[in-house]
Amino acid sequence: MNCCRCGDPSDTQLCTLCDEEVKRYAALVAEGGVYWLCDGCGRSGVIPSGDAAAALRAENKTPPPAPLLVAFFRCTQHSRGDSHEADARPVPFTADDRPA
Repeated sequence: MNCCRCGDPSDTQLCTLCDEEVKRYAALVAEGGVYWLCDGCGRSGVIPSGDAAAALRAENKTPPPAPLLVAFFRCTQHSRGDSHEADARPVPFTADDRPA
């Protein structure tokens, strides 16, 4: 089966691996994690619950389980482990939006 996330964007369903990842990410975010997206390369993921996620949630007045998405401007902020909360830009997120 093709997948609208990892394959052809015109497909309407997720493959099993992508579906499991989306569910895993949603569970991490409900536990206090934060979705992230890179404006530079389009990669995405979840910052697990902890000090960084708690600081982002407090700054944006978004307690769990509500979803929160932050965007990084530069790939170096997420690719070498040198991300900083000050370099993250909060953006609105609804249940209908999902990082690609």
